[in-house]
Amino acid sequence: MVARSLVRWSAAWVRGLAVAAVPAWAWSAIAGLPEPPTPRDLPQAWFSVNDDMFGDAILDTDDFRTGNANGGLCIGRLVIAGDYSVLTHRLDPSYDNGTRSDELSLTIGARLEDLLPDGLRERSLLIAGIGTRIDGNLGGERLQNAIHRRFGFPQTSLTYDHADDSTTGLGYCYGSIDSDPWRPLAGGPGMIVQLDGEAMASLLGEFQESVGITMALVGGQGSAWIGCNYQWNGGQWASATAAVVAEHEAGPWLTVGLAKRDSLFISAGIDLKTHGISGSVGCALDAAPPPVGAALDVQAPAVVYTQQELEYFPGGGALGVQVRGVVWSDHGDGPIAADWACEWMLDYHFGTDQDYQWQGNRVDVDQALAGLEPECSVRPGGGALLLQPFVDGGAGARFERVKVTSAGAHRFDQATAGAMVVQGGGGVRMRVCALADMRDPHWYNLVWIGYGYDFWHPLERAQVSAGADRADYLCPGMGGHYLLGMTMAW
Repeated sequence: MVARSLVRWSAAWVRGLAVAAVPAWAWSAIAGLPEPPTPRDLPQAWFSVNDDMFGDAILDTDDFRTGNANGGLCIGRLVIAGDYSVLTHRLDPSYDNGTRSDELSLTIGARLEDLLPDGLRERSLLIAGIGTRIDGNLGGERLQNAIHRRFGFPQTSLTYDHADDSTTGLGYCYGSIDSDPWRPLAGGPGMIVQLDGEAMASLLGEFQESVGITMALVGGQGSAWIGCNYQWNGGQWASATAAVVAEHEAGPWLTVGLAKRDSLFISAGIDLKTHGISGSVGCALDAAPPPVGAALDVQAPAVVYTQQELEYFPGGGALGVQVRGVVWSDHGDGPIAADWACEWMLDYHFGTDQDYQWQGNRVDVDQALAGLEPECSVRPGGGALLLQPFVDGGAGARFERVKVTSAGAHRFDQATAGAMVVQGGGGVRMRVCALADMRDPHWYNLVWIGYGYDFWHPLERAQVSAGADRADYLCPGMGGHYLLGMTMAW
């Protein structure tokens, strides 16, 4: 048995080294490995919280790798990383029938780019290391139920696979390469293609490999990316729940993300085969600054600023993200809008709609739209407090799914419908920004909080029924949300 495991472990390492020989980068899903969270170089420190509800609402089943947190440190050539995951396997829509297990992965490794030829060293990342993985009851049920109580979701009562914890050793390798060593002019974003590959094998007999390709727009502060990767999961798993999760996460993944250097990042991915989803919100600190090329005879392009905003809709735990850029401003394209400005707007939000209160059901929403947002700036008393009232309007698509949360007593069976939607609203943002900081702001001037209120109207309604019992969904509605945002230069 040990000999067979060593042979298979060695085979996985051979595949992993072959992958690393053509290094790559993409959104990765091997828990505990020190992958860069964004297309930039590996940061000095990073941490993220990941949950299926952060990736999507319609496809979110609140199951499998239902939530996890990971992070890492890079100290010189030494790389330390870890991941804590809550794994579940619900056998029906209820939260009472099924199994669960928790997983803690810890790794330590070394950066090995110095072993590569000169032409690859400056645009590659190569890491190899060892670690351990613990599987069992590590407090995941208590943590999940605390989160469910906070957001009004049902409490879980799933059975742990094993009464005792199990521990195994593991080894891994990771490699990535950029299409070019990025050398933008000051203030100019660059488009790069990144490839990645990684492999992990445990002494228990777990094997995971992933390869991918990503296209990234990387600027002085901002980065945005879209990519795809393929993941293989196999071998002997520590628990039945872990094996089900591994099968669910295998296959092709499509991923997107947005980040600000030395600050926040968000990303989401979907398994195109199983419709598994995951989303991340995190922070990366002290990433290496982007190299700046010499201007020579080429004029550096003007800096482009965008506004990134996270939205939180209280009650159902709905979340959103909005990106805006200046269409017109009375003071040009500065980092902070002056007296008057009009911005283009891209908005996406998802989560539970609390307007529907049906026994044994909940209605989840995905909505994406584009529009315009006029705003102005008001400085009460001429001080450092800057208030920015705004109104916005847009159009897009809205999807709603009636989900079953109780296998027994529920009013309606599952149903999904979508329609075009128009939306309008307004609100106010607040930041600290003295008049002297308008054109040359400090980092804290570029962060704001606020509150908004929206009115939405789907152009078509949908109906769900159970015999003679009928009800409408995709109905007009309204609601408020809190805002947290920052300005980013490209």
